[in-house]
Amino acid sequence: MNKAKSTFSKRERILRTINRQPIDCLPVNLEFSPHLAKAYAKYKDIKEEDLIELLGNHIIYLYLSDEVDRKDGLVIDNWGVGYEELEGASIKVYPLSNKEMIKKYVFPDPSEKYLMDGPKENIKKYKSNYFIASYQRWLLFERACWLRGAENFMIDMVNDIVFAEWLLDKITEYQIMIAHRYVDLGVDCGRTGDDWGSQRGMMFSPELWRKLIKPRLSKIWEVYHQAGLPVIHHTCGDVRPIIPDLIDLKLDILHPIQNVMPREELKEKYGSEIVFYGGIDTQKVLPFGTPEEVYQDVSECIKTLGKGGGYIVGLGHTLTSETPFSNIDALLLSVVKDNI
Repeated sequence: MNKAKSTFSKRERILRTINRQPIDCLPVNLEFSPHLAKAYAKYKDIKEEDLIELLGNHIIYLYLSDEVDRKDGLVIDNWGVGYEELEGASIKVYPLSNKEMIKKYVFPDPSEKYLMDGPKENIKKYKSNYFIASYQRWLLFERACWLRGAENFMIDMVNDIVFAEWLLDKITEYQIMIAHRYVDLGVDCGRTGDDWGSQRGMMFSPELWRKLIKPRLSKIWEVYHQAGLPVIHHTCGDVRPIIPDLIDLKLDILHPIQNVMPREELKEKYGSEIVFYGGIDTQKVLPFGTPEEVYQDVSECIKTLGKGGGYIVGLGHTLTSETPFSNIDALLLSVVKDNI
């Protein structure tokens, strides 16, 4: 990585990383689950809101204010999906699990003012010091799965593709409008999330992804790109068969890079065309390894994915509360040590 003589702001450092310009150090963004963030802040005797600075994070995500109710221990969002807030979201209510439900179902209105309440508050709070990104999670495939139930929708994709496309089109219309609202709010970047990969490969065929997901994804990302903004996309698992497609759609940053996709292979094949964000092992090393193993993994990750730039130091997924504090301490020390 080429070193710059000056020190850049966090926003500048991310933008220069995307544009392959010289920087003083690699940008960092480490994500903790709410439970871990609270516990680790207490361990460090700091306010939870100060954890962002302790971690050296560069990116602030503007989460959509789409919670409309809490019932029987579940969060209900504006689509009618109900989920438990654990270390992640455990879906329990699927409002379109039976196709007959569609007769009475009302799709959410993307123009509702309350959706931007949280984003408006946080962009005012963080805009001057951080790189600000939208947060459109459960973008297409996952949103359809949480409406229908994952098994039901995956059957739809094969046995009732006309219905599957109709549902995805309705979701796409909503997401396009939300993207426009984030652009109008003044974000620095679009951030979308939609899991397509498992630990053993794609959850459905690349051909089906190209038919059902790619053209709709393009329409959403185009909102940000037409505004001159980069896009981060989060997708877990092994999605190597479609990385060329993501590059074709001009994706700027791919997140989170898990160990099922070898770092060396990704960097060699695609490192000059897309920025990688993530890669530090959160499945084995951080929760179950020793501090020494954490040092080694972080060092190898930064050395491999950070070679020549085009890399945001990050985790293979959101870190959860099973991780020992000693390993988190080792993580932070190693990120500093190997990124100067």
